Amino acid sequence: MNKLSILDQLIDALASLVALLALDPGCQWRRKFESDLAIGRHLKDGAVGTVDLAALSASVRHVYGGMGSFNDYAPVIYDAATRRYAPIPGTEDFDSIRGRVFDLALALIVVAP
Repeated sequence: MNKLSILDQLIDALASLVALLALDPGCQWRRKFESDLAIGRHLKDGAVGTVDLAALSASVRHVYGGMGSFNDYAPVIYDAATRRYAPIPGTEDFDSIRGRVFDLALALIVVAP
């Protein structure tokens, strides 16, 4: 698989992630991933350099580590009747999409041109 193919897949995964995050009106991460998605689409439409792909990869991966990171986020709502948090309807694939975005961002820098 080449970097352009991975970029295409990352763009698709980011679009899915952004759509999912939009289901949570209080999500602090949506704008960040919308920005990464816009950068990915811009790169796809122009000349794609290794440095640009590495920068996009770093931007995406940057929010995945540490306390208060994207790894700590969950798309949930509080249900006062049960006194528990429940997944927001439509977010059942969140963990797999979140993981796919990270894996594809990582692949941008480890796959040969």
